[in-house]
Amino acid sequence: FDQIQTLTVGSGTGAVEIDKSVISGRYTGINTLATAWGAGDDPLIPAAQLDAMFEEMYRDTYEHEGAIQQGFNTVNHDVVRTVVQTYDSYITDLASEFNCYKALILTPLVHEALCTNTLDTVSDLAVMAYYAAKEAGTEIPFDSKSDGSTGLCQIQAEAAIDGINFAIDNNLISGSHLSKNVWQDMWAVWQSLYSDNEYNIKAAMFKMMFEANESTGVTPSQLRSMNPSQIMGMCMCMGYNGTGDNALIYGRNRMSQYFTIQKWEESFR
Repeated sequence: FDQIQTLTVGSGTGAVEIDKSVISGRYTGINTLATAWGAGDDPLIPAAQLDAMFEEMYRDTYEHEGAIQQGFNTVNHDVVRTVVQTYDSYITDLASEFNCYKALILTPLVHEALCTNTLDTVSDLAVMAYYAAKEAGTEIPFDSKSDGSTGLCQIQAEAAIDGINFAIDNNLISGSHLSKNVWQDMWAVWQSLYSDNEYNIKAAMFKMMFEANESTGVTPSQLRSMNPSQIMGMCMCMGYNGTGDNALIYGRNRMSQYFTIQKWEESFR
C-alpha cells in the first residue's frame, strides 16, 4: 500500500483531506477468517494451562489491592488454585446449562476466595449466634447479625435470594420464592451458602445474572453478547459491594478479570 497524494475537498470549515493510495497487489488483505468469538460452550481448562491461567487471574486481584489485602491473597493463593481445579467441571457444566461464559462464574469466585480472611470467620460466627438465638427464642446477642458474606464466593443470603428469585422468575430453575423478610428463609439459604460449595457457586452465578439485568437490562438469553459497559455494570455487584466509588472501582477491576478469564477460555476452544 502506498499513499501518493493528499487531496483537499471543500473549503473553509467544510474542507476534508482525502488520501489517495495505490496498491501493488502483493498483499491481498485476508485469506481466512478465525472462528467467531464465543461460539459454543467454554471448555474445561486444560491441565497444562491451569497454572498460567490462574496466575493471571491471581494478578488481576492482587495488583488492585492494598498491602494488607495482598497478604491475604498470597496466603490464599494455593487453596484457591485448587478450588478452581476442583470445581472446573462443575463450573463448565453450569455455564453450558445456563448459556453464559465461565467468566461470569469464575470472576466472583476467584476474587472473593482470594480475599477471604480471619474476619470472615468472625462474621460467620456472628451469623450463627444470631440464628441460634432465633431458633431458641432467646434474646439476640448484641454482637450477632442476621447476614454476612460466606462461602467460596463470599455472598450474603440477601444477595443469594435476589439471584435465586430472579432465576425462578426467568424459568431458569423451579421452586418457590424466598423472602429476605422471613428469617427462616434467610437462615436456610445462609447455611447452604456456608456449607455447600456448589450451592454457593450457583447462587453467586444467579446473583451475577441478576446484577446484569438490574444494571443494564441484560436478559439471561443475552449473557454471551454483553458489551464492556454491561459487563462492568454486572461486575459492580451492588449486593456484594454497596454503592458509590468503591462499587465503581470494584466493577472496573472485576471487569478486567472477566475478560482475562474469557480470553483464556477462548484460547482453549
